[in-house]
Amino acid sequence: RIEPEPPAMVQHIPGSWWGTSTTGVAQLLETYGSFALDFSEATGHQLSLAPGRALPFTLDIAYELRDEAPAELPLWHYDAEQGLWRERGLAFRSGNDYVGSIDRPGYWSVAEHQAVIELRGRVERDDGLAQAHSPITLQAEGLRSTYLTQTEANGNFRQRVPANLALDLQLFDRCGGLLYQSPIPPQTMDLTLPDISLTANSSNL
Repeated sequence: RIEPEPPAMVQHIPGSWWGTSTTGVAQLLETYGSFALDFSEATGHQLSLAPGRALPFTLDIAYELRDEAPAELPLWHYDAEQGLWRERGLAFRSGNDYVGSIDRPGYWSVAEHQAVIELRGRVERDDGLAQAHSPITLQAEGLRSTYLTQTEANGNFRQRVPANLALDLQLFDRCGGLLYQSPIPPQTMDLTLPDISLTANSSNL
């Protein structure tokens, strides 16, 4: 079981926390628990369920989430080829667990979904050079999920984030040192931030 906290999500969950609902609408996810399931023999040969068959699961709800965990939540499967989550059914609360069934191996998550906007920006040093390949985290107020991106070679970045929630943006150097931090007010539409300018006196820039 993968705990629904940012450190564990960064280390173990692939991709970003965005996906597509059953109606094809882009969504950002707020997980109440995730797990990975591998169907394979001891030799490493991959197996699959027979068509029409499903495997039941029981997922413990973390203690700190039990007071707020709803009676049912969408169930999501990670599509590794497309790099996004796809809604595939429901999970139901039974005491302090979520229960449901799955029909394929891979990463699964029991998660709420949020409306999405796209946040864009550019980071440069005060010597005019682009700040390339710097990690960026975006934490939404009241949510546990942390949204991750990084600057491109030209200093640009973009990331889908929840609409209507205040955000905290943090920019890091390649050694994990904090270079910049700024709050972002709640937004209802896609947003391009003013350029971020950094002092170019750090050996880690």
